[in-house]
Amino acid sequence: MNTQERTLPIAVIILVAIAIAIGAIVAAADLGLLNSSSRTAAQHLDSVVLDGYEVTFDGATDNGDGTSTWTYTITVSEAEGVQALSHWVLGLDLCADAEVISADPDEFEIGEDPTTGVEGIKWEQSLEPGDSRTYSVTIDAELGVDVFVGHVDVGIKAGQTIETGTHQRPGLHP
Repeated sequence: MNTQERTLPIAVIILVAIAIAIGAIVAAADLGLLNSSSRTAAQHLDSVVLDGYEVTFDGATDNGDGTSTWTYTITVSEAEGVQALSHWVLGLDLCADAEVISADPDEFEIGEDPTTGVEGIKWEQSLEPGDSRTYSVTIDAELGVDVFVGHVDVGIKAGQTIETGTHQRPGLHP
C-alpha cells in the first residue's frame, strides 16, 4: 500500500470526526448548554392534574449568583363543579443547606400545611375557575445541584376539595 492509499482513509476518518464534533457543538448550543451565564432546566413541561386543578412546572433558571428560580403555573378548570382555589402547596423537600430566598407572589408561608399534609411553600391567593397564575420560588442553590430530592409533592384546597399529588422532579442537567 503506497502513501497516497493510506492517507485517503485517514483523511476520511478525520472529516467524519470533525463532522461529529460540529454536530455535538450545534446540539449543545441548541440545548443552551454553552451559555454559562444563565442556564435553564430542560423545558419538559411536567404537570399534574388534581380534580380540575392543573399544576405545571414551567422551568427552572440558574440565576448566576448561587441561586435558582423555579416557576410553576396553576390553572383552574372551568368544568362544572370546580370551585375557586383557596390555596396550594409546593412540596419543598430541599437538599441540605438549601433555603427559600424569595417567592412570587410574595405572600407565602413555609412549613407543613395542615389541610393537605404537604410540607413546603404555601400560597394562599384565591384563583377562580378558568383562571391561571404563575408562581415562582427562588432558593439558594444552583441548578445542577440536587435541589429537590425525589418527587415533588403538591397539594390544593378549594372549598371542600382537598387533593394532593406527586410528579417526578424535573431533570436538571446543566
